[in-house]
Amino acid sequence: MEKYLYILFLVVGFGLGYLVADFKQIVPSSAPLDKHAKSTPMVVNDLQAIVASVPSPITNSAASSIKTLSEQQREQVSKIIEHASEQQIDEYLNKAFPKQNFTAIQNKKLFAQRALEELSSHNDQQTLSGRLVLGLTPVMPQISEDLSQVHSNQSIFAHFDTLGKFPADEQIFIRWLNRDTGEVLMFTPRKITQDVSQNWVSAVPPTGWQIGTYDVKVYQMRDQLKPIAQASYRIVEIL
Repeated sequence: MEKYLYILFLVVGFGLGYLVADFKQIVPSSAPLDKHAKSTPMVVNDLQAIVASVPSPITNSAASSIKTLSEQQREQVSKIIEHASEQQIDEYLNKAFPKQNFTAIQNKKLFAQRALEELSSHNDQQTLSGRLVLGLTPVMPQISEDLSQVHSNQSIFAHFDTLGKFPADEQIFIRWLNRDTGEVLMFTPRKITQDVSQNWVSAVPPTGWQIGTYDVKVYQMRDQLKPIAQASYRIVEIL
């Protein structure tokens, strides 16, 4: 069972701490930036058969990006979550992210299912309570900068402002993906720095940026993974 749950969180993204970017915070200028790293359909009869049908992800290095799951794989992983116990999911969430606190999540199975749903979802036009601003530097701009033209290996920064509506030390969940290809650049929980309302995270795909539309979304770290801020940008030219 341990092997099965471990594969589960690798596939869903929980076990992939191999992210493109580090999480950083905006701090006073006098202080340094603080840095944190076509298949044949089948009938599934039990958990072992489900897990055996899910291919292991490829993780070449700490800079490797996470590829999204196919529809069939998502259905299979969903079945794994359904068959696993709450205790098993809790155990492997903590193994996958030992520095994160999951005590605020009461229903770990619901959380895992919601994370699986959001792994391949796109941003919508919903008005959210927080604010996400995109830019090319660690300094938060007043409005999102024009990212239509970027260098292939240029860092793009997503600045999250709680607008005073969330506790300063509350954890959040971040998802950053290429809407066109489905490539997931970031899919992980992070902690907001205490007494700092504005936090940022940066990303550079290991193979460089591609022309296309990208979605960044921040969620409240609760059972339902409630969205609290989002932003999208389209790259039309690589310099």
